[in-house]
Amino acid sequence: MRISRTILLGVLLSIAQVNSYASTNATNTNVCEKYSTVKDSLSRIYDEYSTLPMNPKDAEKLFLVYRRLDTVVKEAHALYSDYEWSSAQYKVISQCLWDDKFKKMGLSIGHYSDRLEYSEKLLADVHKLNPHSQYRNYTLYTEILGRNIGAELVGLPNIEQAKLYLKEFPSGPYATKVYRILAGFYHDLFMSLRYGEGALGESNSCYEEYIAKHPEEAKPERAKELGISYFEKVIAATPPKDVQRPMYLKELNALKKGETDSVINWCTD
Repeated sequence: MRISRTILLGVLLSIAQVNSYASTNATNTNVCEKYSTVKDSLSRIYDEYSTLPMNPKDAEKLFLVYRRLDTVVKEAHALYSDYEWSSAQYKVISQCLWDDKFKKMGLSIGHYSDRLEYSEKLLADVHKLNPHSQYRNYTLYTEILGRNIGAELVGLPNIEQAKLYLKEFPSGPYATKVYRILAGFYHDLFMSLRYGEGALGESNSCYEEYIAKHPEEAKPERAKELGISYFEKVIAATPPKDVQRPMYLKELNALKKGETDSVINWCTD
């Protein structure tokens, strides 16, 4: 029986494609093997989280799950530390770590960072179950940013809640972050009041409601004064060798000069 050249070539091409696919899968498996420990940990935490009853009495159990997830996410972030920010290797690591089911725990792959990110959803869930649990010094923080508690923030923070957090927990685990939020907010408010629409490269409209509620802060120099005060508190609470400290000092000096320097524009939508 004779086989035409066209059929033979087609068969050979199909075999080559199958071998190539198998080779690619094997390569991907080998690449991801070094990250499997972290992914397995994430999967175990997901299994526990997905079977946990969401009752007020389970708030403390959920908090412990949150702490374990927080630890594993830090382990995941350490995997990126040997590479340049948002390099091609970031995407490889993220693909190896990712499973769609992790979205339910508030995990995602950062749109800008290309790395595994965590919105601290579980911490927000703990607060919803019991806002007055023994872990309130952690959970109250989630009321400041609401749906925007993740790494890539948009929308105005709840300034009243931020100040409430510091009033209740001036040395709380999130105090430095809250000082940073307030410092950035008042920096932006100052720029908006001093230079008007477009001063931050975006719409400044989201400050209008806050200004209406707090007319005493609707003066450029008052906003600047508050921004400087909160930046100084951020710096005082930041260890001298912390890599973020030089950036905070730079932002403080820029604000003192009435300039903008890489501070978040909370109006960005």
